[in-house]
Amino acid sequence: MEILLSSIVFTADLVFRMGSVMFISLFGVELFMQMGLMRRLKPVGKPISRIARLPAETAVCFLAAIGSMIAAHTMAAQFHADGRLNDRELLLTGILNTVPFHLRETLTFQLPVVLPLLGTRLAMIYIAAFWLTGVLKLCYVLICGRTWGNGNVPVETGDDPFSAYECSPDDPDCLNRSLTRLLKDAWHARL
Repeated sequence: MEILLSSIVFTADLVFRMGSVMFISLFGVELFMQMGLMRRLKPVGKPISRIARLPAETAVCFLAAIGSMIAAHTMAAQFHADGRLNDRELLLTGILNTVPFHLRETLTFQLPVVLPLLGTRLAMIYIAAFWLTGVLKLCYVLICGRTWGNGNVPVETGDDPFSAYECSPDDPDCLNRSLTRLLKDAWHARL
């Protein structure tokens, strides 16, 4: 009986930690989109979606993966369910969402843990191989996106895949919203 209780406690703790990180990440990304802050991240996501001929949703998920890979995969699954991503685009988005993990994991695990355990030379070889994997994944997405793509410009927004996720200056309801209104709009959009 003790094993059962400890496994339930462990599972509940794990679900709470993962669920809270997912919620904060998804809500935070939606809040950024509501505030129009995604345009500041364009230099990272815009070239990737343009070169790979993938929709804006792919770039938005990629940027969300910088914060949380689980949140990015959840967003991609929702975009697929909404019909914004087809099966091939979902596959490439899923692969692309794993690329930021390589940089984040280097800072949070490899340098503080692997470096002291393996020593400088071996740890640097290990980190280089890890980064090479991330670069190869990125190249795979870019090549397959161009090969599998139908040659269309990402979504119907022309050259700027992020314009679908920004406040329009012509929309009076979008500008000058209070923090409470922004939070409510983000909540309803993610709900």
